[in-house]
Amino acid sequence: MDFTAIFNDALETTSHWLPEGFVEQPINYSWPFLSALLGMLVGALFAARYCRKLAQQSHQAMQQQVQISEKKALDGFLQALQVESKIVFDNYENRIGLEIEQLKEEDPLLRSYPQNSDYFSVYNSNTALIGQVPDPALRLQIVRANTLFKTMLSSLQINAQLHCEYLRLQEKAEASQAPIDASIANKQLKVLRKQGGLLKREHLLTKVQILKMLSLLQAYSQVK
Repeated sequence: MDFTAIFNDALETTSHWLPEGFVEQPINYSWPFLSALLGMLVGALFAARYCRKLAQQSHQAMQQQVQISEKKALDGFLQALQVESKIVFDNYENRIGLEIEQLKEEDPLLRSYPQNSDYFSVYNSNTALIGQVPDPALRLQIVRANTLFKTMLSSLQINAQLHCEYLRLQEKAEASQAPIDASIANKQLKVLRKQGGLLKREHLLTKVQILKMLSLLQAYSQVK
C-alpha cells in the first residue's frame, strides 16, 4: 500500500479542517505528530467514505422500494381494468351487442340501451398509469379499445334519441292521418336505418378490439 498516497488523499480530503500553515508547510511538523495526525485523518477519511456508501445504499434501497410500489400499482390497475372491461363488455354483449350483430342491411335498432356513467371508472381514474405499461402493444390496445367502446356507447345514445324522435313523429302521423306527417315519420325511419348500419359496423370493430385487449391483459398477468 502507498502510505504517501493515503496521506495525501486524506490530507486533501480534510484540508479544510487544518490550519492554513499546516496545509502549506506540512514538513515542519515532527514525524510522531504526523503519524498520529495521519491516523486520525485516515480514520476520518474511511468514516466519511463509509457514510457516503451508507447514504448511497440507502438511496438505492429507496429507489428500489419506489420501483416495487410503482410496479404493484401498475399491476393492480391492469388486473382491475381486465375485470372491469370483461364485466362491462359481457353485460353489453348480452343486453344489446348480440342484437346489433343480427341486424340486417338497413335494419333500424328500435330500442335503447341504458348506460351507467361508472362503466369506465378504473380506466378513467388511472389514465396516468397507462403511460407506465411496459408493453407498447398493450398500452396502445388499452387506449384503442376503450376509445372505440366509448364511441360505440355514444352512437347508441344518438340512436336512442333518433328512435324517440321517430316514435314521436309516428304518433303524430297516426293521430293526424296527414300524408305530410307520415312522410316526415318515414324520413326519420330512414335515418334510423342508416344509423343501424353504422351501429353494426362500429360494434363489430369494437368487439374485435375489446377481445384483443382482454387477451393481451390476460397474457400480461401470466408473465408479470
